[in-house]
Amino acid sequence: MFDQKVTDDEKNGDDENGNGNGNGNGNDYKKKPFTPIEISPNGLELIELISLDCNNKEGAWKSDTELKIDKNGYVILDGEKTKQFWNAKIISGKNPLRMKIRNIAGDESIFKIE
Repeated sequence: MFDQKVTDDEKNGDDENGNGNGNGNGNDYKKKPFTPIEISPNGLELIELISLDCNNKEGAWKSDTELKIDKNGYVILDGEKTKQFWNAKIISGKNPLRMKIRNIAGDESIFKIE
């Protein structure tokens, strides 16, 4: 009764909302297999930032030394990128009073150092 027209997108596996294989040639593309992050017993690969406050025991945070670890494991020390991997240490010229640790999920913990 009604003639339905088939669009090129539908021929290629896409529906009217653009859902489908998305490559436009009708062939499915292969997805990369899922590879979970391997976590060591210490879990150091989950740390994204460590910051030391050497001025305040409480209140507003002042980062005197800040160490960030990029997605490839390289250290960014006080804003300067390096080609060194983190050795699980942070060094400061002053005596730290507090330490802040942020994990890859964005959770932050602050520890008093006595």
